[in-house]
Amino acid sequence: MGSELTSRCRGRFAARGNAAAGFTLIELVVVVAVLSILAVGAGLVASRSGNSSAESDAQRFERHVETVRARAIQGRQAQGLFITAQGFQSAVFGADGWVKQPRETRWRAGATLQLRDARAGANAPHVVLLPDGRLSDFSLVFSQGGQGRVVCRSDQSVGVICG
Repeated sequence: MGSELTSRCRGRFAARGNAAAGFTLIELVVVVAVLSILAVGAGLVASRSGNSSAESDAQRFERHVETVRARAIQGRQAQGLFITAQGFQSAVFGADGWVKQPRETRWRAGATLQLRDARAGANAPHVVLLPDGRLSDFSLVFSQGGQGRVVCRSDQSVGVICG
């Protein structure tokens, strides 16, 4: 039975010629795609492992403040950030007052906000970004169980500096 199976296989491969000796283009493309996805995943894991949660939160917050600040300047409309120990949420000042955006971004580490100026009211955001580029005076401390501490401070004319 073994020799019969071997001769059948040889017959099929011999009929196909040289095509049986290698891989098809589709097979190669699938293998390259899978390896690419695995490489990207490994790269993301490696890049995240270098930063603590506090550093990651500080970088994300700094980028978000700059985005909201640019939106306030370009749209000529005051923007705000509500900040809690759990995360932050953007807001826009409109005809009816401050309107929170539906999405809240959560911290990975703990955060403590220290305001240097009093809020304009109970419904006002903690940090206000004005159309002329100025923003509220604050400091935000990110900490992760004693492992790391990062402080983000506002410079009313430049933006946010974390370090």
